[in-house]
Amino acid sequence: MATDPQVLDDSLTAPAEPVLRPVLSVSCALRLRHLVATAAFCALFLGVNHLPLRNTDLWGHVSIGRWIVEHGTLPTQDPVQPLAEGMRYVDSWWVSQVLLAKLEQLAGPEGLCALFAVTVLLTYILLTRSFFLLSGRLSVAMFGALLTLTVGWSRLTTLRPEVFSLLCLAVLLWMLARQAHDCGGQLTLRGPSRLLWIATPLLMTVWSGLHGTFVCGVLFVGLIAAGKFIEVAWRNWSFKAAFADRPTQQWILFAEVVAAASLVNPYGMNLWLEVAAFDKNPVVQAISEWQPLSWRGTGGYEFAVGAVVLVFVLRLSKRSFHVYDGLLLALFTWQALSHHRFLGWLAPALAWILTPHLTDLADRWFPRKLEPEVSPAEFDAGKLPAGRSWRYLMVAVMLVWVTFVFSGLSRPLMGGTPRGKDSLYSDMTPWRVTEYLRQHPPKGQIYNPQWWGDWLVWDGPANLRVFATTNLHVLPRQVWADHQRVSMVEAGWEGVFDRYNIETAVIDKKVQPVMIRIMRRSPEWTPRYEDDQAIVFTRNPRNPPEPTAPVPSQQAGLGQ
Repeated sequence: MATDPQVLDDSLTAPAEPVLRPVLSVSCALRLRHLVATAAFCALFLGVNHLPLRNTDLWGHVSIGRWIVEHGTLPTQDPVQPLAEGMRYVDSWWVSQVLLAKLEQLAGPEGLCALFAVTVLLTYILLTRSFFLLSGRLSVAMFGALLTLTVGWSRLTTLRPEVFSLLCLAVLLWMLARQAHDCGGQLTLRGPSRLLWIATPLLMTVWSGLHGTFVCGVLFVGLIAAGKFIEVAWRNWSFKAAFADRPTQQWILFAEVVAAASLVNPYGMNLWLEVAAFDKNPVVQAISEWQPLSWRGTGGYEFAVGAVVLVFVLRLSKRSFHVYDGLLLALFTWQALSHHRFLGWLAPALAWILTPHLTDLADRWFPRKLEPEVSPAEFDAGKLPAGRSWRYLMVAVMLVWVTFVFSGLSRPLMGGTPRGKDSLYSDMTPWRVTEYLRQHPPKGQIYNPQWWGDWLVWDGPANLRVFATTNLHVLPRQVWADHQRVSMVEAGWEGVFDRYNIETAVIDKKVQPVMIRIMRRSPEWTPRYEDDQAIVFTRNPRNPPEPTAPVPSQQAGLGQ
């Protein structure tokens, strides 16, 4: 039988099988450097997420946050430090405390670890984005993030309200960099975006309840305005010209708006006064992190690295150094030298200041290569610009998934085994002591090292009357002096126990070995609990004095 030729032609011209084509933008096809950046952020998240929670002021903030939630008001005196009763208390961390308490209530300590990791990750992503907007180079942006991480390393390992404040600083730097990017690389308020005018005051209002270092945000904007003013006045040799300059007027007004927004808090101007006087408190000055920076102390080597990079980059850069850059550098350097805890604030400020100069060096040493454009037809055919690949995107997605699987976030969702206390808490956390104290609640006032006070309040029995916590600035000076006299085993330290009617003493075996030797030999004290970290002493019952018969002459005298 003959075959119809039309049928044969139709079979030969049948449509081919459909081919899957990507519908994503070409920018989603990553380069190798994008994959490296993704891996770096994943490693940062995992590293921070697996850091143990330290026995610092974290637990005191969680405890006070619980109190705020239960009572629905802010405390007027320290609610967890009985010996601070009657002392005025300005709670400049109340938003952070409520956030920490709520999350701990919902997800426990693992939730706090996850919050820590997410906050640090968002901070460094925003900082990296800021540096990229200022430079247009991912390599410069990643170097800026690495410099921030290196200089501020000593402040990275502890979850405390300060981490939320650093996130706020990163948001501020991102908004400033975004404005500069929209205005051709110039840090100016004359631009199409209104984000800075609307979002920054809102940010400052929230920031003022998160941590007392909201002042750094106000000063950051204020010093930029002051630098702009000085530049115009110097260029025109006239203060009148600086006041008449429209961009300078905008910056001064913007700084005033930012400062006014920080006053929208429960304490108003009193919060500023409290923050300004905080480091003047002699009790605070005794805390190690409020001590001046020393080269061999905490943060000394990190500061040296930042100083070397600063000198090297500024020596070789051909970019102009703005007055506000000098003012910012001077402020944060002075603060870091005076109190080494401010290294965490110097780090992002230093990277921000150096980013334009790093960009100048990179442009001269490693000229940019223009990426060839790809037409829609070539893209549909599967062609990508040189260096870009969908495989890099797939590997990046896999890295994100693996990071999630190995983080604490996946355990509640995927049925993982929760971490034990040995890995969840730092090795300096006396969690075994609080287990004993919950089973044998002490009566009345106890003695404890102040560095354990926050943990004892949070994990110990209810209504435990600790001697001191890390909230030292609200303690009366005499109470702090008595605590130091006992901790340093100075003359008269036994009398402190009598004065405060202390029947239970929790002693740190690594820090207070002299006190332990004396109390072991004392007939007044008996060790009730001991582990590798701590020892708990209780006072032995005191025998009442035996009554003596009165002397006849004395008896007669009393009768008269």
